[in-house]
Amino acid sequence: FLVLSAVPRETWQRVLPAIGPEGLTVVLMMALGVRQEIAARLTEAGWPGPLPAAIVLAASTDRQLVLGTCLAELGRTEIPATHAHEPGLLVLGDAVDLRPSRGAWAEPARRADRTARWGEDQVEVRREHGS
Repeated sequence: FLVLSAVPRETWQRVLPAIGPEGLTVVLMMALGVRQEIAARLTEAGWPGPLPAAIVLAASTDRQLVLGTCLAELGRTEIPATHAHEPGLLVLGDAVDLRPSRGAWAEPARRADRTARWGEDQVEVRREHGS
């Protein structure tokens, strides 16, 4: 995976179009306000529109909200007013689809142990907040 700051713009503008998304998970910090520009630039550079994407707000808190989308819709994905002032980041790449389910990530995080089923494999997902 690759972690970049969206500020200054020159960093992601230079790096991301040059590397492409194949087999890579990208985490962009301080990118919420420029997500439309990021999506447009990466699409122009040949990144696929259906590439899984997520907007993660208030990560690791009891207010956490993850909005699953794709690169083509990233700039149009609305952040709910309840989370408009929360810190957030963007995640791009196939790893976004490795979460238990789109619905599970679209809800605020809860203190719980969850079990998710992917194909024939049983995977336990533990979320420990506030500890």
